[in-house]
Amino acid sequence: QDIVMGDTKKGFEECSVVVEGTSRYETISNPLPAESPGLVAWWDGPNNCTMKGSFQSPNIQKMIMQLGMPGVNVRVISCNVGGGFGSKNTVPMEGLYCAALAKACGRPVKLVISKEAHISTYMLRLGSRLKAKIGLLPDGTVHAYEGTWLVGSGVHSDFGQGQIANGLGRAMLLLNKCKHWNYQPHLVATNRCRSGGIRGFGGQESYASLIPILSMAMAKMNLDPVDFFKKNMCDINGGYYWVEGQWWENHFLSYNDVMDHAAEHFGWKEKFPGWLKPYKVVGSKQYGVGCCVHGSADCGMLHGEAFVKIDGWGTANINVCIAESGMGQRSSVVKMAAEILNLPLDKVTISTPDSQDNPWDWGLAGSRGTLVYSRMVGDAAKQAKAELLARASEVLHCPAEALDTKDGIIFIKENPQAAIPWIAVLGPMNTITGHGVFEMDHSKPCFMISFVEMEVDVDTGAAKIVRIVEGTDVGQVIDPYNLKMQLEGGLGSCGSDSAITEEMVLDEGTGRFLTNNLVDFKWRVFPELPVFETHIEETPNDLSAFGGIGVGEISGAPLPGAIMMAVSNAIGIQLMNYPLTPENILKALGKAR
Repeated sequence: QDIVMGDTKKGFEECSVVVEGTSRYETISNPLPAESPGLVAWWDGPNNCTMKGSFQSPNIQKMIMQLGMPGVNVRVISCNVGGGFGSKNTVPMEGLYCAALAKACGRPVKLVISKEAHISTYMLRLGSRLKAKIGLLPDGTVHAYEGTWLVGSGVHSDFGQGQIANGLGRAMLLLNKCKHWNYQPHLVATNRCRSGGIRGFGGQESYASLIPILSMAMAKMNLDPVDFFKKNMCDINGGYYWVEGQWWENHFLSYNDVMDHAAEHFGWKEKFPGWLKPYKVVGSKQYGVGCCVHGSADCGMLHGEAFVKIDGWGTANINVCIAESGMGQRSSVVKMAAEILNLPLDKVTISTPDSQDNPWDWGLAGSRGTLVYSRMVGDAAKQAKAELLARASEVLHCPAEALDTKDGIIFIKENPQAAIPWIAVLGPMNTITGHGVFEMDHSKPCFMISFVEMEVDVDTGAAKIVRIVEGTDVGQVIDPYNLKMQLEGGLGSCGSDSAITEEMVLDEGTGRFLTNNLVDFKWRVFPELPVFETHIEETPNDLSAFGGIGVGEISGAPLPGAIMMAVSNAIGIQLMNYPLTPENILKALGKAR
């Protein structure tokens, strides 16, 4: 896919400032969750294969396996996934290997990837190289854009085309007022190990490469980055194409207020002295600040279904294919159903994430969990409750609207003493099942803004994150602790550190990595974590039963661009390429040995 709109030649002629540049975000970092991927595969007859393993999206694993094994019915069961950062949505190649071996030997085959193999052979982030020309109107609006985007996949990519389309859509959210586009992406296969659907899913690669070139334009016009993002980021009724090629409009929120409030929280106006200027110098250490935004409409992607079944014993079961991969979505939907049905938590259960025993759903990806599952499970629970009260109205001889239920007891609201247990309505052998459906809706993009303060030692080139503030509006907070965990969990691995340290160094002749251990692949350790603060706002809405929208997938996505801006401001030189290692910073300063 590409984006071609308007007339770029005419558009650039109408601009007051035009810049051109090339930026590389080719660290191809490894998300490297603590728990390595693993699975077991076995056959029940010649055409039925079962897989059980660390799959974040069981139905997508099933779909990939069935496309790879035509005529075979594949059942996929997810265990607790552990951390993933997107890298365990599916375990595709390994799944096919295990299925083939199990078929050949007639026995179950188990594969757990060792940590050594995990870092050197498992899926990585896409490489990104952008050459772009950008034109701005006198008021700072991006008016024309031309870009050639080279996306490196390694030997192949599980979701490469979708990630490119995602990156294009997210670019349209960022440069939403742009009238003239010619954005041409190219997926490039190379001889290294494969890339996969890592957190950020093409959007982080797109923004990280775009921000240094946009910074050149902002600096040329002396624009405050916060004001620039407010002017250009998608507002209410702003339109954009999304992954499937359909045109959508933002019908959810304007994020301008949260940008202002998060900037105030950070102290942006006091710390931003202008472009390519440190705000503080202490000996050889110079301090700079930067900011970046990120938007995604993936939180409403694709179709899904859920069932909520209630019985006469005052219990409920949720049938929905949600794996546990650190987001807490399984417990969140149990709480939602329990609140709607007015049942104690221990009376509500949720099914095993199994592609055979649950209705279809894409799974946890793209921050879709909060919006999609709260709507599906919420609607199913409401439907089951409404049917229960309708049946109870015949027993209690009053309108269903006059009834409510709590702890498995149905009562008349104005006369709570007139009450009957659920079993008096359903008996011991009947159930009611509510059905909730979510249809694709990309009109409600989520958003994140990140502010970063960086310390750079101009003698050694060492760059250190001093402080981060992230701001967002999530509609309504569903689970405060899990929201906090998602934001903090996106900080380092595949987020901020992909800008500084997380570089997989490749021997381009052999396609082998030279950084296949945790000494050479620089991973942040706990004592090196910076001060991390959040500014979370809530705006009432009717998105779903509880009005929440997810941000987990994009939580770390603005950080590479914000860090690039902050380091450039600290040393007074616009840097274009990641990672910002001491060697690269000293080279930019003309001090490299």
